[in-house]
Amino acid sequence: MVGAPPGRDVRIRSIQTFSASSDTVLPANFADDDRTLMALELDGVTLSMDHGYPVRLIAPDRPGVMQTKWVSRIEVL
Repeated sequence: MVGAPPGRDVRIRSIQTFSASSDTVLPANFADDDRTLMALELDGVTLSMDHGYPVRLIAPDRPGVMQTKWVSRIEVL
């Protein structure tokens, strides 16, 4: 949706800097999957801090710890 070429990995950075999941690379097969999204809401309600406000990565078939919360930056690699 941002015009990046398909087949590229994406780095997701979190404002959380004290965690192993604060910087993760989303492999191209996940980045290209139409089910992968950057969530702003949960059931029509703005995400709470516990759920990753302001934005959280949701990618199918990835462990919860890899669903980066508190996203601050997205980089196409």
